[in-house]
This record gives sequence, C-alpha cells and structure tokens, in this order.
Amino acid sequence: MTPTRGGYSFIRHLAWSLLLNHDPKRCIVTAFTAHYDASGSEADKQPEDVLVVVGLLANEYKWLRFEREWLAVLKTYKVPYFHRKELGDDRRKGVGVYAKWANDEDTPRKFVRALVKVIRRQTHKTFCLGLVLEDYAYVNSIYQLREGVGSPYVLAAARCYDRVNAWGREHYPKNKSLHIFEEGDCGQKDFLKLAKTLGHRPQTMPKKDKETGEWFIPFQGADLVAGAWRHAASRRFRVASLEDYGEEFNEIATPRARDAKVLHRANLMAWCKSNPNTPRRS
Repeated sequence: MTPTRGGYSFIRHLAWSLLLNHDPKRCIVTAFTAHYDASGSEADKQPEDVLVVVGLLANEYKWLRFEREWLAVLKTYKVPYFHRKELGDDRRKGVGVYAKWANDEDTPRKFVRALVKVIRRQTHKTFCLGLVLEDYAYVNSIYQLREGVGSPYVLAAARCYDRVNAWGREHYPKNKSLHIFEEGDCGQKDFLKLAKTLGHRPQTMPKKDKETGEWFIPFQGADLVAGAWRHAASRRFRVASLEDYGEEFNEIATPRARDAKVLHRANLMAWCKSNPNTPRRS
C-alpha cells in the first residue's frame, strides 16, 4: 500500500464505507476504530502456549497518520511489510524479507523500535487479552466453560472486544466505534456467530487485499503487539524482572497506553464459580 497514490487511503475509504460518512472532518471526531489480531491459536498444544488477542484503538485522524508513519518506517528499512512470525523472536534468524538481517541484531531491533514508536504515537489505547490454553483446558474439564462461553478464541476475542467497548463508553460515550478483526483465525466464525446473536456486528478483513495485493497496515501494528505480549506471557514463570521480558515488550507495556489481562487457572475458576452459564460438570 502506498500512502499517497492519487490521494487514496485504504483507511479513509474503509471509514467512509462502513460509517456511510463522506465528511472526513466529521468522521475524525465521531468514529473510533479498533483493529484486532491474534497471536497463537486455540489449536496450539504445548503447555506454555498462550492465545493473545489484541485490539488497537484510534480515530480516523490517528489511523491516517499511523498509516503514513508505518509506511515510512518500512521504506526506511527496505521491507514491504511487518510480520512478527517471519521476523521471529531471535531477530538474527528472520526468514523471508528479513533473511537479509541474518546475524545482524542491531538493525531489526531499531526497526521494531521505530514501529513501536508509531503505535505509541498514533493510537489512543492498546487492549490485550491473553488466555493460557492449558489452564482453559483444565478449567473446562471441571466446569462447562466451552458450552457456556465458547472456545478459547471466542473467550479471548469477546473479552478483548468488551474491554474496548467499555473504555469507549466511559471516555467517549457519544462516539461510534468500528471493530475490525483480521480474517481467518481459528475459532473466529464461532465468535462472529455469538456476536451476531448478541446484536453486535464486528467486521473481518484479510490482512492483504485479494485484488490489489496491498497490505492493510493497522493489522501489522496489532500483530507486533500481540506477538510481543504472547512472547512475554509464555515466559511468565521463567523471568526474574520486567527487564527479562525484553526491550520490545517493555516499550509497549506502558500503563498509560494499554489495558491488559491474562486469563489463567485461578481467575478462570473464580469466574466459572460465579457464572450461572458455566456449571460444574456432573
């Protein structure tokens, strides 16, 4: 995606299309959009696996600036997109477009730091909801968690979605909000079905336009944050201090800019005990 191709912006087009509002100034002050992505999958089987759903929230004005600044960073480092899985946790072993940084620890660190600065400048809030999959399975063996609430993705996505809405109602009660999830995560169809049943209409989009091949930039920001939080959560019992979670996580995890929670065995058990929809199994 190019920032100024004929003055076109995919983000502005999206806001106009979904809000049916063709006045950019009005759209700026009335519409907030949260873009969501997941790191991990409810199909993961390792004991330390964590599913993380992240929502980045901003108004159209900030999203337009986000798009321009993110693309400028990509251009500076001569890569076409950000993808956490390809870059990897060990930045010296990136694949695909990042293979050129093999054994170069400094450049990918600067690259990610520059992208994190864009996220911090050009979003209002970051919402993170993590779910320890082993703990979900344990609690589900005792309580009817899946039957009463849904699969791990449904639970994580719904709780993240709810936290975004709660923040919006508290701080901007008169503002409309859009919720757009990256298309294709395992369990997403069930989440959308539940949302529709409850009268909600979150949208989904592919991370890459099928016709033009252009990348949708906000999902790349959500991918970066979700990957950093999942990496940190998977190390939760193996670190001595916050610094051990790494520079990237600590730059993202500023209390002012984020709302984060991890669902684990203790709080899932407590929640099920008080929830009439999740009775004990007989």
